[in-house]
Amino acid sequence: MTPILSLLLSSAAFGATPLGPVHHIAPFTLDTPEVYTMRGDHTTYDSGYLVAFSASAEALTPQQVAHPVPYLGAWPLRLAAVDATLQCAVAIVITERELHQEPLYLGPDTLPERVSAADGELSRTQALSQGVAPLDAAKVAHVTGATLALSDRRDLAEIAHSLLGTCIDTSGPPTR
Repeated sequence: MTPILSLLLSSAAFGATPLGPVHHIAPFTLDTPEVYTMRGDHTTYDSGYLVAFSASAEALTPQQVAHPVPYLGAWPLRLAAVDATLQCAVAIVITERELHQEPLYLGPDTLPERVSAADGELSRTQALSQGVAPLDAAKVAHVTGATLALSDRRDLAEIAHSLLGTCIDTSGPPTR
């Protein structure tokens, strides 16, 4: 079965769930390009964003079985740092669009590394059609920091862990 056919067949059960709020965005560039393994095409990237956001502990728990995948736009998120107690994650985000054009949501059940570019676009389109709003442009501008010039993914991981604190600083403790 093709990935798109698989996604279409599962789309009846797919109800996009918004994630957020977004607490901090750190644009970055890398000296050494990395491979983005959280999508089937394994795109090479040398720039993107670290995005700190809130979500339920369940949504942030990595799994090795098909599960609702967190997305920003058409890209499955690579969770670089997670604190389930704080209900906060920092994800590496790669996108061709402006962040304020992208919804942050839980997509259909699958494994992120199985998502093709076409599957991601279909998920994005479905999320938008189900009323998941793109990120607010004013909020994106307010929470975006300066671009970080980093060496490689080890630097990304270190910065990602430090950004978990932005969930506390901007939203207080999680509510249940």
